[in-house]
Amino acid sequence: MRIQLSALATLGRGTEASAQINRPAPMSISNALGLILRRITVCACLLTTPCFGQADDPSVHYSTYHFALTKGHHLPVCEAFLKRLNAAQSPKTPYCDIPEDDSVPGFTKLNRVSLSADEVTRLWSHIFWFTKAQDESITRKDEPSVNVASLLGTDLLAWRYDPPVSLNNDGQPDNVVMWQGYGADDTVAACGDDIYLTGRLYKFRGAQLGFVLTPDNAQIHEKKTRMLFGSPGGNFFEIGPNVGIFEYRGRYYVHAFYAAGTGDFHGKHLDQSSLDRTLAVTLRQKGKTALVCEYLMSAR
Repeated sequence: MRIQLSALATLGRGTEASAQINRPAPMSISNALGLILRRITVCACLLTTPCFGQADDPSVHYSTYHFALTKGHHLPVCEAFLKRLNAAQSPKTPYCDIPEDDSVPGFTKLNRVSLSADEVTRLWSHIFWFTKAQDESITRKDEPSVNVASLLGTDLLAWRYDPPVSLNNDGQPDNVVMWQGYGADDTVAACGDDIYLTGRLYKFRGAQLGFVLTPDNAQIHEKKTRMLFGSPGGNFFEIGPNVGIFEYRGRYYVHAFYAAGTGDFHGKHLDQSSLDRTLAVTLRQKGKTALVCEYLMSAR
């Protein structure tokens, strides 16, 4: 089934385009029709740039990308993560998550535990409205327009860590949930899907964001989410739209691709196209978040 989406670019760009997603939609015909009729907003930064997202051959995969270290030379964590980035193998682009891997010395493979269908259904509106409007208390009868649980495992991935991570690096566990796809962005599509935009083929860059939940798992702990996943000068509540976590020699780090529409760690260099290909690594300890490493991604 080919779904035609009307895409309105946001983050100040305001460019309208049409996109085609070539994959079977995991929903009923009635839901698919509802999806076609509803207005769907696609954030411009979620589509990879033509040089690095365009794929005349849809088999483009992780090994077609190369990372170069641009900040953090001679720091063990930066050099080690560089090796891990360039050695990783995945059927999807690096925007769609960096695989867990402990083959490079110093890294611990984190154990991901998928959220249940009930948990995803209960949390979806909190995730969606906090991401979209910075207000998780918003509720609308027409949202979501599809059965969220039916998307789990395809257009929506959500997991926690067991054992929990400590992003403050103070030994106290944080109730972190990672969310990729619908909810973290507006589009019902899997990250890495083929999308036709203005007659060209691209890989869809779906959002992956991190959230800290309250102890009862009922809602987002907004202050902690901004504190642990944000940056001091950022223009978005997280460092970028594609976020992940790794553990290296007992410390937890957050990594994220910047977006040209929201700037770098300090909220600068807005609309600089290379930001979409820049991966940052941060470390939080003693109540402060520091930028540790930066990498520039290019096509092999």
